[in-house]
Amino acid sequence: MLDRSAVARQLHEFVCTELLRRPPESISLNDALVSGGYLDSFALAQLGVFIEEAFGVALDDADLARPEFDSLDEMVDLILRSRGGE
Repeated sequence: MLDRSAVARQLHEFVCTELLRRPPESISLNDALVSGGYLDSFALAQLGVFIEEAFGVALDDADLARPEFDSLDEMVDLILRSRGGE
């Protein structure tokens, strides 16, 4: 079973260190990462691969383009829903 806070922490760390190269405190769980211009399509593709490998969730291109895939908090929701509501 995935713990929401652990998923959020791991996702936040990956996005900040690997994709944005920013200190973790510069991005909150509610910041609009896609519509806010932080993540481009290449970063989204990398993020999709990370989510699949780290959390065992299969994502397709439509998942990455969803409006509710804009913030880390929304991404955590999608991961947990995809894992069967864990």
